[in-house]
Amino acid sequence: MAGYEESGTTKLRAVCKVSSPAIFFGSAPAALRLVLKAALILASSGFGSIGMKRSSFLHNWPGALKTAPKRSFRYLKALLGNRYFWAGLGLLVVVLFVFYLMFNHLIMPAYTRYNATVEVPDVRNRTMEEARQILTERGLGVGQPLQRFDRERQPNVVLDQSPPPNASVKPGRLIYVTVNVGTIPPVTVPRVEGLSLREARNRLLADGLTIEAERPDSVPSPYNNTVTRQEPRAGATVNQGDGVRLWYSTGLGQRTVLVPDVTGLTLSEAQQLLLRRNLRSVVLDRDENEDDPTIVRQSREPGTRVREGFELRLFTKEE
Repeated sequence: MAGYEESGTTKLRAVCKVSSPAIFFGSAPAALRLVLKAALILASSGFGSIGMKRSSFLHNWPGALKTAPKRSFRYLKALLGNRYFWAGLGLLVVVLFVFYLMFNHLIMPAYTRYNATVEVPDVRNRTMEEARQILTERGLGVGQPLQRFDRERQPNVVLDQSPPPNASVKPGRLIYVTVNVGTIPPVTVPRVEGLSLREARNRLLADGLTIEAERPDSVPSPYNNTVTRQEPRAGATVNQGDGVRLWYSTGLGQRTVLVPDVTGLTLSEAQQLLLRRNLRSVVLDRDENEDDPTIVRQSREPGTRVREGFELRLFTKEE
């Protein structure tokens, strides 16, 4: 066992002795090899495998395991006390730091074109063809144009751009422009009845329409601040920018009314009768192929007293 311990120490000392200052400073790879070789000797000496035959190690492994911490400490102390080891380690750190500087300040900027910028030209009030040519000459791209109508501008003229003029961008950046369509595009009025006022506003504005007026509905409704009526009606075709009038609910009324009998009436007749009583209705089983079906059932019995704005369910088919 003593011979084995001496073998490991001797190898480590031999490595440190051979690497003289002349060799280290004359060859950087030699210094790095010294660091790696010393580390391998230190790691492999933990269980006494250096200079010891396999059969001897298997026979004496309990003792080797017991003395392993002491041997490892001596080898570590010898390694840490060697100045060439620290010199090699320092050289490795310097090499890595130099590589980092080159990668961060030379390689990556060249790859990403960090300092390359282009000033965005002003293409507003130019035709779309002229704007595309100017941007292409500056090394910039053109994104999918947006369309907007402006009565005071000529058709096919750029109204706005993003990024704005004189902004600094990367070469090849897409510039998005808004072009005047020249004619007022038609818009189909969406259905906003039953939506909250906020949702209805957002829906109409998103479709290029405006809110002309908002008024409380004279007929109460059980759903507060929801749209109960609109003009123009859903599906109508209007010009972009036209206004839509909205009526909204203020909740159920305070008075009570008697539910009329609407069975046997057509749907339009039943709805008109209920509205005259300040009652609302909804048809649950309407066949879209029938223009004005006949009501065969209703959710509340005739003569029942309910609050104004109550919603009566109507049925056009038997159970």
